[in-house]
Amino acid sequence: MYNININILSNWLTPVFLRFAGLKALLSTILTTIQSLFTQLRDYRNLKNYELSITSQVVWLEKMLNDTYDPVNARIYIEEFLDDNCIYLFNKSENEHPPYIYNKSENQEKSFISNKSETSIYPYFNVRVPSYIYSQLILNNNSRLNEMKAKINKYKVFGTSYIIQAYVWNLYYQNNQNN
Repeated sequence: MYNININILSNWLTPVFLRFAGLKALLSTILTTIQSLFTQLRDYRNLKNYELSITSQVVWLEKMLNDTYDPVNARIYIEEFLDDNCIYLFNKSENEHPPYIYNKSENQEKSFISNKSETSIYPYFNVRVPSYIYSQLILNNNSRLNEMKAKINKYKVFGTSYIIQAYVWNLYYQNNQNN
């Protein structure tokens, strides 16, 4: 259904006694508009099939970002945000040293625990973009950066947050990736 040649179809549907050069030329000029509309429909269908194939999985988000912003080298990647300030609480049976926990109002130099509503919101993941691509994204009042954020927001899991960060890509990274 999606691989239709309008000119061949019109030739098949034209009765044999009407198949002369003048009518074929007239039909082909009339059907040029239909052929262009059909081409636009096929391209739109391919675009929507691609958009439907993208999910919130990291692999597919990376694929979408690399296809859009770095199709040649595919150096955009997503990494999980690692919080180094985590306090781990243990059970007594685990025989770990207990952490000393204070309330925020006690003004101690030690660590303290706060409710989720009191803490700043940490991102769930980082989108790492090579610096030369990031510099192109922030041109023209961050228009391309906002476009990238809109694409990520379209596919990410609701309620998750992220940060877009630039990194320097050089031969060191390239050599370590190849080894």
